[in-house]
Amino acid sequence: MAALGTIVGLAGTGLQAIGTISAGQSAKSQANYQAALYEQQGAYQQAAYQKEAEAEAEKGERLLSRARAVEAASGAGGAETAGGYQSLLDLAKTMESNIQSKVFSGKVASQYGQEEAALSRAKGKSAYSESLLKGLGYGLSGVSKIDTDSFYG
Repeated sequence: MAALGTIVGLAGTGLQAIGTISAGQSAKSQANYQAALYEQQGAYQQAAYQKEAEAEAEKGERLLSRARAVEAASGAGGAETAGGYQSLLDLAKTMESNIQSKVFSGKVASQYGQEEAALSRAKGKSAYSESLLKGLGYGLSGVSKIDTDSFYG
């Protein structure tokens, strides 16, 4: 009868070890899925900022074109005057700065997504490694409790 108790105890220990390892594998899979979402989100944000930068460039071209037309129509010599030229130059610099800011924001968003993805994968790998060690510990603990005298009694 003691042998049956030992066998049942070992079976329980085995199930506990397998369950622990399975939970770790599940955590790793979930972390990998989350990592893919972070990467996708970063890519979407970068694309959105790129689109904003393109829209800003088009807006800047329209503003510069209109400013040139207004200067020319004013009869003040067009953009060739010192004030007109400086105004256009300032506008162009502002627009370029806005464009570069959007592009940079997109790169930052993408990098953040990559970093979050790497962190998520590392957490998943760590959870899986931990589950392997715990499962091994449960298995060794269960085996150490075997009463060999009950088998060979």
